[in-house]
Amino acid sequence: MSEIIKNFEGWLDGFSKEKLGDKLMEMPELETPAEEEEIYKELHSINTFHAFKNEVCLRGKDENDNDFNIYIDAYDFIKWVDMPHIKKTLKKYITKI
Repeated sequence: MSEIIKNFEGWLDGFSKEKLGDKLMEMPELETPAEEEEIYKELHSINTFHAFKNEVCLRGKDENDNDFNIYIDAYDFIKWVDMPHIKKTLKKYITKI
């Protein structure tokens, strides 16, 4: 048994159930975030795509030129991504350039 565990067990021996409860009440509360913040990331220069089992992965660089991966549930991906609409919109954009 490690020395740390022996010391902890010795420390516990000196406390009654009530004293342990009092000690626990003295512990500071953990801070919880008020609200979760949304994370905004950009994926540039996509260099990898793979689909395996129920997962789609896109990999490229983020807005700070760091490697960035996105993993998406494959079912949600095919359900929500409207390729004809994306191609049509992109064609309009490219012809205006």
